[in-house]
This record gives sequence, structure tokens and C-alpha cells, in this order.
Amino acid sequence: MKNDEALYREAIGKHEAALRLKSDDPETLNDSGGMLVELARLKNDEGLYREAIGKFEAALRLKSNYPEALNNWGNALVELARLKNDEALYREAIVKFESTLRLKPDYLQALGGWGAALGELARLKNDEALYREAISKCQAGLQLKPDYPTSLRYWGRALAGLAGMKRDTALYHEAIGKLGAALQARPDYKEALEDLGGALIDLSNSKSTKF
Repeated sequence: MKNDEALYREAIGKHEAALRLKSDDPETLNDSGGMLVELARLKNDEGLYREAIGKFEAALRLKSNYPEALNNWGNALVELARLKNDEALYREAIVKFESTLRLKPDYLQALGGWGAALGELARLKNDEALYREAISKCQAGLQLKPDYPTSLRYWGRALAGLAGMKRDTALYHEAIGKLGAALQARPDYKEALEDLGGALIDLSNSKSTKF
């Protein structure tokens, strides 16, 4: 809520203290990794992402059928891939989400993460097929929960990317509709609002350049 580095570090310290008492607790390792990802996101720090991934790896060594740790590992890889603009990391994240869903087929967050990774990879590669695949994952997530804001957001992002690639104003309008729906489902969804602003600007620019 406060985006406070000191509080994240305090939380990480508590997890580390717990691990000194019981070093083989996969849940604590997973939670510690989650806190490190939050701090890494705040600081744009590759080293913290790598440290978080180490925690998820350690958790999975202790508990191999742990979908939450696999999903969190995938999310950390997506964040790191975005920071480094790295295709290989996006593809590694996709493997983690696939593995998560083999353990837990209705894991909504993993479907959302998979859609996000595919959309970001599509943007990096300028690849229509990847955009379409990202949209299919978002649709699958919405079949599980029709108003799930994360799936709506990443569907909108994929449509906006595809619209830019194909120079298609109708796709921009569709993207704007999905992003608006994400904000209806979660009015404080800052990232969806930023994406909506970007799509509106791109649509305006597309009209001025007469696609």
C-alpha cells in the first residue's frame, strides 16, 4: 500500500529469521521469494529478482508439487525478462506456468501470468501468432472467472499490441473495451489505467496518420 522499501526489507528480515529456525520450510521460502519480488519491482533490481528465484527453487526442492512456488517463479521471470528485454527469460517463464497448470489446471493466476508472458514476448518479437496465443490464455482465464481483471488487462494489452502491428483501429477499440472492463472490475487497477491511456494515445495517433 505504501510502496515502502523499509517495510519490504523488514518483512524479508522476518522471513529470514523464520528460516534460521526452520530452514526446510517451503512455504516460508516461497513467501520470502514473494517479498523479494515486490522489492525488486520497486527497485528495478535484477539481483533481487535472482535472489527471489533462488527462494522459489529452494522451495520446490523441498516440495516438488508446489504450484504456488512455480507460479511465483514464473512471475519473477516475467518481471526480470521485462527489465532485461530478454526473450529467453519470457520463454522460461512460460515453461513455469505450463508446469504450474499441470499440477493445478484451474490455477487462474498461472493462466494470467502465461497470457502476460506471451503478450510481452509477442511485443518483443512483433509476432501476431504470439499475440493470438496470449489472447487465448486470457480467454481461458475469463472462462474460470468472467470478471478477472488481470486477464481482461492482458487481453487488452495484447489487442493493443496487435492493433499497432496490423495498423487496425478496430482492434484498438476492442483493446480499449477490455481495459475499460478491467477497470470496472477493479477501479484502483493502476496498470490497467496506464495501459488504457497508452491505447487511447496510440488510437489517436493512428487516426492522425490515417491508417
